[in-house]
Amino acid sequence: MLSIAEELREEVDYSITRKVDAEEASALIDDAARFLERMKQITQKGDF
Repeated sequence: MLSIAEELREEVDYSITRKVDAEEASALIDDAARFLERMKQITQKGDF
């Protein structure tokens, strides 16, 4: 699981260092929200 978090962090770090349009920024936020929701589900179940 840590590798997924690391990949997301790298993508976000990369995105912060460059200009993104509103559509891409929205997609990144949506991806992050889905990732966080999935991590919440996994940790609540104890599937880690």
